[in-house]
Amino acid sequence: MALEGLQEGNESEKKKYYELLEKIYTISNPDKLEQFWDFQGQSYIKASQFAEAEEIYEKALKRFKSFNITFALARTLRAQGQVEKSVQTYYKALEIATLSKEFKKISLCVEEVRVIDPQINTLDRYQRMQFLMQAQLIEISETLQTQQRSLFKFLAVAPAEHQRNLFESILFKATVDGQIDIVKMIFQHPDFVPINLYYGNEPLIITAAQKGHEEIVQIFLTHPDINVSCKQRRGQQTALSIAEQAGFKNIVTILYNHSQALEEDVIAFKKKPLGSVEHLHIHTCQGESNHQCLVVVGIDPKGDRRLLDILHPRRQTLKQNLAQLVHRGLKDVKWLTFNGSDPHGMRGQSPSFPMVQIYEAHPAETKNSYDSECEKISLQLGANVATSYKELSEKIDDLVKSACVDPYNEAVIYRAIKLKDGGYFTE
Repeated sequence: MALEGLQEGNESEKKKYYELLEKIYTISNPDKLEQFWDFQGQSYIKASQFAEAEEIYEKALKRFKSFNITFALARTLRAQGQVEKSVQTYYKALEIATLSKEFKKISLCVEEVRVIDPQINTLDRYQRMQFLMQAQLIEISETLQTQQRSLFKFLAVAPAEHQRNLFESILFKATVDGQIDIVKMIFQHPDFVPINLYYGNEPLIITAAQKGHEEIVQIFLTHPDINVSCKQRRGQQTALSIAEQAGFKNIVTILYNHSQALEEDVIAFKKKPLGSVEHLHIHTCQGESNHQCLVVVGIDPKGDRRLLDILHPRRQTLKQNLAQLVHRGLKDVKWLTFNGSDPHGMRGQSPSFPMVQIYEAHPAETKNSYDSECEKISLQLGANVATSYKELSEKIDDLVKSACVDPYNEAVIYRAIKLKDGGYFTE
């Protein structure tokens, strides 16, 4: 009921619903209170209600003092032109990131401060010294990262057909031998790592579990595309079942908790109320081993994209899948686009959206034909939608293809998109 109020109510009603939800979370689920306040703050920001967002983040910061809340508050202050207070808050976020040794977050804070206050005049002498040291360390680290990527790119060239490249061979040997430092260095560049690739009979996660290399298993689980349900070609065992047989209890717990967290996340995602979506795009993604999945995206007139669902194309017809989306509250769809030549028999089959216009975006054979398709979409649906469609077509397959493997797992695909999208989809 409260969630429906957030979807449908006016500003006065929404405030009451927020207050009600805050009481519910405080009593029944205090661990989720930070996440709720962040959701509330982001909602205010989207509505350009920055003063209200600031109030929420200030309240959240008193209780949690986390990086995400501190960083969000700094951005909210920046949006209101409060330069000095914003920079000081970014500095607090920088301190939190430094204590937790999170390089990307440190770098993010430094970048934000440099944009707002290039001469860092709003920091005192001690803060400026610390800030400049961090900036210098980031510069050195980025140089090393660039050199590493150049080396890995060189090693990732396969010497001949059907042979492992040097990069994959080094990673495999480091996994077998338990060389944690080498694995850590390689995983600073996860886009080079084909984590679900089979090395002979099994992927690396099974090899690491079989050898009892607990820390390497934990490193592998940080990869956005990891699928712990992958089985051996012979024996059909998973990393979890092998670890159980070998008596590696810590690894069993780590793998089990990872799988449980994935399932909980995707269940929560699929229960989210959807509400009004003017343009619905259904993208058929081709994964590895010829697997496919449907990624359902809502695009608003401004071109903002919202991830709505991930579906298996063969379990139900698209008509049935759309009916499920309607059951979750999807409404007001004016346009439905999909890539491919109506592969799911949708033409003339959209009873849920009586006024819908269906547009087939055929695969482009050349850049010119692709641009021509985008021009047609622009004429029919508007420039913002066309731009979003073009970006989506270029990006979505890269987010999904390495996670769409056997066995098919929507939770794995959802996690991959969430970890790799970089804010591409709005909540």
